[in-house]
Amino acid sequence: MLFTLLTYIGLVVLKSLLLRILIGGTSILMLVLSVGLLTLHLDKNWGTKIVTSRQRSTDIYTAGDLSSPFGMIIKAEIGQNTGNYVFIYRTSKTEKKASPQFKPATDSISQIVTAIKKKATYQVVDLESPEVETITKRREFTDKWSKLLFGIGGEEGQLVQEISTIKIPEKTWLLLTEAQADKLVKSQADLMKQQAAELKADPEKALALEKLKKSNPKAYSELMVSQLKTFLGIKN
Repeated sequence: MLFTLLTYIGLVVLKSLLLRILIGGTSILMLVLSVGLLTLHLDKNWGTKIVTSRQRSTDIYTAGDLSSPFGMIIKAEIGQNTGNYVFIYRTSKTEKKASPQFKPATDSISQIVTAIKKKATYQVVDLESPEVETITKRREFTDKWSKLLFGIGGEEGQLVQEISTIKIPEKTWLLLTEAQADKLVKSQADLMKQQAAELKADPEKALALEKLKKSNPKAYSELMVSQLKTFLGIKN
């Protein structure tokens, strides 16, 4: 805008030919240069860089019964074959009910644009307890001059990409689809009756299981998870 105004003054307003050449010619060159830099900025993001940050959180608690010897997270894929999920779990021990996490907000265009840049996925790994790692990429200006030239557009800190990965213990936690979770809830009473009948028929097994529960809670948790995975047809 400034160079456009100077160009007009230099070529139209000023009467002196020398001043017209000096001011008008210079302002035209600066105008062309500024348009070129702006084009580079818009097309190639010239003058900016991507800054990556990592954040780790262990605020993940079971979506199931808090007294259960194993943990549980429920997943629901957004769309088909996207690898992008909403997860259901507690974020503190005091929460009465589990709630959806990483559910995209879609109430406005800006929220939809932001949601497209975000993704939540998972890994089933050999860990003692679950955790979530979030890798965030934002666009920042390379220096103060770039910020001075292009900062009016509000690009400072603009989100480029955000990927959150939940790492779930393979042996002591269950990762279930909504259908699997429903099946487990509906079958819980029958499973408990079946287990009670088996333990009643085999007192030695019942005693050994009770000892394992008290002496080695982790091994007991692994046993429960293994049995439930078999029941639900989970391979990993």
